[in-house]
Amino acid sequence: MPTTRAALPLGTVRQDTALQAHVLPIGEVRRLKLRPGDTVLVRQGALWLTREGDALDHLLRPGRGHVAAHAQEVVVEAMGAQPCHFERHRLGPPRRRRWWAVRWGWWGGGAT
Repeated sequence: MPTTRAALPLGTVRQDTALQAHVLPIGEVRRLKLRPGDTVLVRQGALWLTREGDALDHLLRPGRGHVAAHAQEVVVEAMGAQPCHFERHRLGPPRRRRWWAVRWGWWGGGAT
């Protein structure tokens, strides 16, 4: 499976795509479930990223990120002498609306 990484300059990702901003203390480990198009973008510090089914680990520095090509779980750990500040973004296509959610107005905006 090829490695999918992205070099994302700090100004290229719109803030409205951010799902969550995280601060990971030094040495803390967290598991993330990513959907296709989800992106992990490091803003400060260093992040060690391990992908399910990938023999290689990845060290991400500020301005670097990982874009999920398919649904996957990753494990991230803050590395170095400072906590890691990172964001999760949704860069892929928006979730499809279910016909019944649109029909009965459960998706905001009322029935169409």
